[in-house]
Amino acid sequence: MSKGKWICTECGKVEKDCLCLLDAENFEVDMVNQPPHYKDASGIECIEVTKHMSFCGGNCFKYLYRAGKKGATVEDLKKAIWYAERAWLGSEQVCDEANEKIGDIANHRTGHIQDAMLELADENWLEAIDAIDRELDMLGE
Repeated sequence: MSKGKWICTECGKVEKDCLCLLDAENFEVDMVNQPPHYKDASGIECIEVTKHMSFCGGNCFKYLYRAGKKGATVEDLKKAIWYAERAWLGSEQVCDEANEKIGDIANHRTGHIQDAMLELADENWLEAIDAIDRELDMLGE
């Protein structure tokens, strides 16, 4: 399994082949209420974390969470860094509700994305940035 990818716990397929995130009745994606790039193998939707976070920290997490699922992975990771820097400058904190869910989601990630999420959960913004930078290095950026 490559870094940053996940395998569905329901069907066992890699993300791009998984249909579990689609509406089972008509196989249409609900891009308003349950977009697939904001739900992953953990079963925890991104908003269940970000609603407990400050703006910049929540956006940093959002871009880590969806990296490569909606747009370009590199662009998402660069946006995550941009927001992490501002969260650090604003001394943003991560509450217990978000921290626990981030840990659960990070268990379904690998490598530097997992590291970045765990650092973010502990409010280690600079370490999260370093982990994202390492992921970007792996991607040739």
